[in-house]
Amino acid sequence: MKKMIVILAWVLITAHVYPQKISGSVTPSLYYTSGTYSNTMTSSGYDAFTSLGLTGGDYLIAGFSTMNIDSSTWKYGQKTIILGAFGNYYPFYLKANYGFVSGTYERKDVQYTYDDNIDIFNASAIYNWDLFYFGIHGSYVNGTGYKNIQSVQVGLRTDWLLSPTMSFSIDPLYSYISDGRKLYSIGGEFVVVPFPSFKIQASGSVGRRAYYFNPELLTIFNQDQTQSLLWGGRIEYGIWGPITLVGSYQSTKFTGYTIQYATAGIKGFFTF
Repeated sequence: MKKMIVILAWVLITAHVYPQKISGSVTPSLYYTSGTYSNTMTSSGYDAFTSLGLTGGDYLIAGFSTMNIDSSTWKYGQKTIILGAFGNYYPFYLKANYGFVSGTYERKDVQYTYDDNIDIFNASAIYNWDLFYFGIHGSYVNGTGYKNIQSVQVGLRTDWLLSPTMSFSIDPLYSYISDGRKLYSIGGEFVVVPFPSFKIQASGSVGRRAYYFNPELLTIFNQDQTQSLLWGGRIEYGIWGPITLVGSYQSTKFTGYTIQYATAGIKGFFTF
């Protein structure tokens, strides 16, 4: 039933945005991420996203990413495809995302491999009242492979525009994992623009969650271990006209280990 709800949301939004004239903006971006694990493993990956703005404030999103993890005895390669749509029904907004993750695990010391596949369905509804945005979002994650798993996540996000250059958000989340885990967490984000073309963002999460899909960044933490803490920061600096450089750092703690991520990227904003 939950899967059908997010599919229906996707159909409604795309049916709304598809007939519109494509005249607005395109925002391509490319990122490189390096990960360092506390148990000596490393990872690296690339992400490419493009959003297409449409007349009326709607837009479509497409993304592709790769990730490779290397250890002394095994390696893991992963590819992700993301599709998204945003519908503007002011003061209401609807969002829907679909993601597909394909991974391959391979041992180095013996001949053994297996494949992982994950389907992600996500939908959000948002209401704007004065300086506040109140939203509810839900995700359904279905994974098959080494471990078959299903996850249902429901969050309540509130964004508060403190000033034209400052905002704060809070996002409590409930997650149910088919292996019996019932997890609660709360995330927050603070954004400030001290001067034009320069943005600073700090974010974090406390509590427990697993197989978490971030509907804002369109990323998934598909580790089976429970995540207990996340914190990080992001800086965006416009170096010239439509071109912006992006740098970020993130530390996330799972049961038994911690991962430090560093990301560098570039994005553009072009109108037509």
